[in-house]
Amino acid sequence: YIFTTNRELNSFTLNGVGSGTTLEYLQSYRGGDDGIEFFGGTANVRYFIDSCGGDDSIDWDEGFSGKMQFALANQRGCDGQDHGFEVSNSPTNFDATPRSRPTIANFTLRGGGTGSRDAFNIKEGTGGNWFNGVATGFARACVRIESAPTQAAAGPANALSGVLTMQNTIIDCATNFSAGSGVDAAYPQAWFTAQAQTGNEARSLGLNGFLPGATSNVLGKNFNPTSDWFEPTDFAGAFRSADPVDNWTIGWTQRVND
Repeated sequence: YIFTTNRELNSFTLNGVGSGTTLEYLQSYRGGDDGIEFFGGTANVRYFIDSCGGDDSIDWDEGFSGKMQFALANQRGCDGQDHGFEVSNSPTNFDATPRSRPTIANFTLRGGGTGSRDAFNIKEGTGGNWFNGVATGFARACVRIESAPTQAAAGPANALSGVLTMQNTIIDCATNFSAGSGVDAAYPQAWFTAQAQTGNEARSLGLNGFLPGATSNVLGKNFNPTSDWFEPTDFAGAFRSADPVDNWTIGWTQRVND
């Protein structure tokens, strides 16, 4: 909640939390700030939902290098909402080490209204490796990259370093790409499409709410992880289909859609 101007509490705040802590089936509902924020650490999270949040759905900085699989950000035009992912390395030293570089797989980002600015706001020197996501409905851009150290760490589009990657991801926003201060105007799109061999697409997504719709073909995007923490999948997004057997929100969440 917000207790004074520029002083808010996230629904989940993880300060240097390690991988020995089990974090599964977490829902943030109408929080006053971020749904979940990682300050460093190596925490791993499965089955996370931010519904109608008050700021960013998923936020990290200060060298976070954990893992996340099966995440839903369902913003829907609620007051105060902002980015799907707002991610940084360090706000005071963009090239601080260890550099933030988590691995994220199977996520659905659904914006709503002008308050949902970017699906991915990638800035302040962060790394990160995203796999098998879908993003739609964000007003400014689906993919926005900011600050020269972020571009430098990622490397040129024809020779990416591997520090910052996105694979098997489908984006569907009115404006798909945007560059912030310090980043070449053409770089976000070049960075995204340079990984075309990994299945990235900018196309109509056709979700039915947050689930795949009848025309939304998210299948055929294979995620074959090298870490046995992750579950292999053959689809983009957090849900394989709209069939109840694939809807992992059933039975434990509250008011995901309102």
